[in-house]
Amino acid sequence: MRLDNAGRSRLRCSRVGSVFARSLPARLRLITARTLLQYAEEHPDVRDELTRLIRFLEVAAWTDATHLKETCPFPARPIGAKRVVFNIKGNHYRVICAVRYASPPNGLQGVVFVHFVGTHAEYDRVDAETVTFL
Repeated sequence: MRLDNAGRSRLRCSRVGSVFARSLPARLRLITARTLLQYAEEHPDVRDELTRLIRFLEVAAWTDATHLKETCPFPARPIGAKRVVFNIKGNHYRVICAVRYASPPNGLQGVVFVHFVGTHAEYDRVDAETVTFL
């Protein structure tokens, strides 16, 4: 393994040269996948879409809301600096998540925490900025 002057490991790439390993974006950590899976079991009509969302969230590596919107296969809308609403199954369902974006220079891994899963009608009855699962 090659180290730089500060003792950090480096990766070599023929096209870009040396890259510090810690500057590579880390995958997000999905804390509440079980919440989505339980909802999918109770609502079979949205199971495939929620499973797809889980798979996507497990490999995502967002660094900010713009990056999220550019790479997300679902319509997503940031709410403030720390929450995102995903429209699922043709806008029939909504998933509200708290997101801490990855910060590779600081070595922070991104985290996603699901706060709400429900129908569009149920979503209209909650405050997306404050709702939490009990």
